[in-house]
Amino acid sequence: MRANTIACAVAAAALAVGGMLIEAPAAHAAKACGFEFYPYSRPTVLDRFQIRGDGRAECDAPPQEHHLTLALQYLRAGRWETSVSRTYDQIPNPSADYTITGNCYAGTWRLAMGVTGTMDGNPFVFSDYSNPVDIGPDRCPAQ
Repeated sequence: MRANTIACAVAAAALAVGGMLIEAPAAHAAKACGFEFYPYSRPTVLDRFQIRGDGRAECDAPPQEHHLTLALQYLRAGRWETSVSRTYDQIPNPSADYTITGNCYAGTWRLAMGVTGTMDGNPFVFSDYSNPVDIGPDRCPAQ
């Protein structure tokens, strides 16, 4: 999973910082969840009018709470704008797949994700972005 790890330690303090895990020495392994944009690392065009993004969360053990938002974003005047987003409350046990679709327009697109939850009573927060993809007017209409 893309080195994006959300972790809560069992009998040790763990802190997820920008996708990097900082962990105190422990006698037990940390329980963790990870996320990847899957099966592709960026949005894909379904047909001339639809764009799609997918992701997968996997957890060593089911968290008590897991609220994941997946969004399709496009670049407009140098800023990323959300075209469509969806929030899922499904608990990965051990994994969960997420899909979002929206209207496709020519331009630069990416996926955005954010997740909050708790594992072993410890809260976690994480966000990430996919690789951007340029979609030409031959694949989707101009906006």
